[in-house]
Amino acid sequence: MKVLKDRPPGTILEFPLPTGEYAYARVMLDLNLAFYRTRSRSSGHPPVGERDFEFILTVHDVVILDRDLRVVGFDRAIEPSEDVPPPKMVRDFFTGSVSILRDGEVVEATEAEVEELEMAAVWNLRHVIERLLGQRGRDGRLMD
Repeated sequence: MKVLKDRPPGTILEFPLPTGEYAYARVMLDLNLAFYRTRSRSSGHPPVGERDFEFILTVHDVVILDRDLRVVGFDRAIEPSEDVPPPKMVRDFFTGSVSILRDGEVVEATEAEVEELEMAAVWNLRHVIERLLGQRGRDGRLMD
């Protein structure tokens, strides 16, 4: 499990949005960010202790280390499982078959089993912002 020394699990990052709002994300293991559903109109007000996450994404390490994103708090896990990312859906590009990625292992699955899962992907900062603004879907595609 990958952990960045400067941004351990529980670190809260602030994402300034072009709408004037601020979104917040809690760092998890393996370069995942859990985005709180609650946003703020002023900087520096993360919802520490809240566990209502809008979505959880795997991101490039440069997103977590981006100096334009301020560290604005720390939200310690109550249970160790809070730092572990949830399962993700993997779709085979050639066959279209689906699998579930869980704890570093890939297991075959049905469409029904992956229906509510995020697609396994690594997001960059621009795409994360677009997702926060509702411009990208769970599959990473631009919305119409």
